Amino acid sequence: MLLEGAAGDVAFEQVFERAFVETLGADPERASRWESTSDRVCVYDGIVPINVQIVDDTVLVRLGATRGEVAGLLETRNPAALSWAEGVYGEYRRGAEPLSRVD
Repeated sequence: MLLEGAAGDVAFEQVFERAFVETLGADPERASRWESTSDRVCVYDGIVPINVQIVDDTVLVRLGATRGEVAGLLETRNPAALSWAEGVYGEYRRGAEPLSRVD
């Protein structure tokens, strides 16, 4: 996820796994929360193995021993970590398609 804050506003882009999008689609209440952001959500066919968020120049990595577990959060402003996180995000974003094109 790439988040950018400016003057109190937050703009974001998100890459979701197709399986997650299908789960959302099966629950109208959850799906309705994402409808207004569908132009900023992309769908990846496969597994995104790490939850990385970039907020301005801060990298957040959710930590856990198993998929879906959140045991901790790594937060850093290290420029090398930011470069790495942008690369990871870019890799999955290039392999994804906009949610608006997903049936």
